[in-house]
Amino acid sequence: MLSLSKHAKSLYATSEGKMVPAVEVIDEMAWVYILKCKDDSYYVGSTPDLERRVAEHQAGILCDYTSRRRPVELVFCQEMVTIDQAFRVERQLKGWSRRKKEAIIAGKYDLLPELSRSRQNKED
Repeated sequence: MLSLSKHAKSLYATSEGKMVPAVEVIDEMAWVYILKCKDDSYYVGSTPDLERRVAEHQAGILCDYTSRRRPVELVFCQEMVTIDQAFRVERQLKGWSRRKKEAIIAGKYDLLPELSRSRQNKED
């Protein structure tokens, strides 16, 4: 069983589209999360009920992607103010490189700008 706090650090998107850490204490929170799958791939999702959603992934009843890659491990989760915000952050994280996802999983937020620049340089 997960132990989830209403006082967790959360990420939110600023008007510039950047992720910054903040502390939010709201009764109706939603979650963005990252699962590490058996094949070492990552799955990013969002939900208003994290414990239920992780159990559904683990049981193989929710998502075809994770059902074929079980067991899964919850490696990152952040509370968001609303489900809409969680969904926006989910979409943003899904576009990130593996290295950038691993930086936030490790809590190394200071690496995110450099990892963004290095990816942009590869695309040029």
